[in-house]
Amino acid sequence: MEEELISKYIKSHHQELGVNSEDIIGIKRINTGKRNYCYSIETKKGKLFFKVFNKELRFASQFDKTRYFVEMSTLNWLKFNKCSVPNIRYADAKNEILILDFIEGKTLRQFIQEKPQEETILIRRVLEEISKIHALEVKDTDFQEIKFKNMSENDYMNTMIKNLKQIYTFLGIGHEQLDEGDFERIKAIAQNLSSQDVKYGHFELHSDNIMVSKESIYFIDFEKFHPHIPQLDIISLIMNGNINKKYINEYVKYYMRLNEITDENAFLYTLDCANIFYNLKIMSMIVRNSLGYETKWREENGRKIKDIKKVGTNFGTNWNSERNESIAMRVKNICDFNFSNNKEFEELQDSLFVCISNKFISEKEEER
Repeated sequence: MEEELISKYIKSHHQELGVNSEDIIGIKRINTGKRNYCYSIETKKGKLFFKVFNKELRFASQFDKTRYFVEMSTLNWLKFNKCSVPNIRYADAKNEILILDFIEGKTLRQFIQEKPQEETILIRRVLEEISKIHALEVKDTDFQEIKFKNMSENDYMNTMIKNLKQIYTFLGIGHEQLDEGDFERIKAIAQNLSSQDVKYGHFELHSDNIMVSKESIYFIDFEKFHPHIPQLDIISLIMNGNINKKYINEYVKYYMRLNEITDENAFLYTLDCANIFYNLKIMSMIVRNSLGYETKWREENGRKIKDIKKVGTNFGTNWNSERNESIAMRVKNICDFNFSNNKEFEELQDSLFVCISNKFISEKEEER
């Protein structure tokens, strides 16, 4: 049925695509992300990537337009600025469909799993490409209709505390009130992050959103593209994939050289702040997903409202298993690493995360 509908769609848009339904050799549903419906379409004139946006997931917190609109606008703008992203063949705003040139290749995660000896070369290429995006000047006139929102100190603070409370509540381990020391440390993190210059960035630059082809490295999935501090892209890249932890310091120093960053201590301190902020978000997702909760946005009287509901699916199990590590191991990796070797961050990680890590580890042992 899906193939028939896509064939009809291509037939009705053959002039824009330069492809007729008679040119179609095959249509295949592909598992690239969980939010949308994606297909590869092989034709006599080349291969296409067909992305149908899930209209139940309308927004993300950084903007007021739909995910379709953000990705379409971003891809066009980045292509204009000669960044390494897929080319749009056709954009259908009414049905929220994007048809892109298909990238023949593998995700960075898949490539590293098969050829771990090539990891350092590939990560350097990724850092070179994301540095091109980070170097683009942030101007209010670039995306007038999207209305990106910069995060204030209160935004950072509220987000971290909200994620912590969600984690503790879902796991049933108490600790809903932060002690005074942890509160002050989190406040200092929020102050540091909100004082940094923002750059255009991907925000979800994990290794499943990076394609490796014979020709180049390509970034995909720009639904959450917005100006933010560049350290968040680095955290997303090196802390959420099959990246060998022994090379992390080398990757950070390479990024610093590319971007002519001379104050290493300040950069690493901010990187640790970003690590706490970003991984509280990831930890909250791990917990919610593993317990069968899903998040959905809805509109009510012109306002965006986020619902978190228990749906009892195996989404969380699949979401974590794709990373080729147990939930317990993933949580441990998040909890145990900091960039600056600052004792203050080690103490904060222990205070915030150890009870979470122990919960997952003890449940893993019980399963055995």
